[in-house]
Amino acid sequence: MAELYPHVSHLSFTLSDEEFQQFEQNYFLTGTDNGGESADFIQFSRVRLPKIKVGQKSVIDYSKLDKATHSKIEILAKIPHDTEVMKARMCPKKQGLIAAVNNQGLVNLYQLNGITKGAQAAHVACLYGLKEETFCLNWS
Repeated sequence: MAELYPHVSHLSFTLSDEEFQQFEQNYFLTGTDNGGESADFIQFSRVRLPKIKVGQKSVIDYSKLDKATHSKIEILAKIPHDTEVMKARMCPKKQGLIAAVNNQGLVNLYQLNGITKGAQAAHVACLYGLKEETFCLNWS
């Protein structure tokens, strides 16, 4: 069975693309639902997108971009998760701290060690208390 991605979370940060000044790197999380047929995981990824300034005409020079990498999703890390990922969020105050809730209401916390390809994540805690699955998860 193909991996299903029922959850996508755009992260609250983008970084300038050092290689191509007219672009920026946008980061996001996806969570899988493999229906119990294979292991589920959280995917930490990025995509190169053109910088667009609202209200201004943007002229983007695509001629110097490598067509193999332009606007392609790059998976930076795959984080094993116990079951279906209902929602995943990165903490806006502590970069790399990820919370993910599963389909049984358990919230897992992970610490990502970087934002580059090959980053690793450690499982740091579990939060209990929900009696059933939820579609809501946020940092305050």
